[in-house]
Amino acid sequence: MGGAFVSRPDAPASRNPTASHPLQKGKLLRASKYSANERMTPLDTSEVAKLLAEYGRRRSLAGGNPYRSKAYLRAAESLAALAEPLDRIVAEGRLRKIPGVGDAIADIITRLHRTGTHPSLERMRREIPEGVSRQGALRPRDHV
Repeated sequence: MGGAFVSRPDAPASRNPTASHPLQKGKLLRASKYSANERMTPLDTSEVAKLLAEYGRRRSLAGGNPYRSKAYLRAAESLAALAEPLDRIVAEGRLRKIPGVGDAIADIITRLHRTGTHPSLERMRREIPEGVSRQGALRPRDHV
């Protein structure tokens, strides 16, 4: 996750704000673009489709129902093929009319669109390293 380097708001002002606060000795805090308290610009359709595809790949790597992870990937493909802006579709409550998008996936898409992340995606990112999710060849069902 990227973001700007910032000092904590409660840190005393000085030439080097990070060195003067005992919790920050020599370390900069990274402001996450996905922090819970920060409101960001809604993501566009292609960004949400990429995140939903990542969600599906990580679900596949985590095991469980293979049909569920395939459903996320199909929904991501449907999103990527949309001709109209996702903003409008979400605002009008028409996500469930997109092929492959049911209630659960619509909720995930809405959260990804509005916040740029989802708690389950963040949890899977912590549990499954980036390199493993990119390889995609290590899915549990492929080796049975």
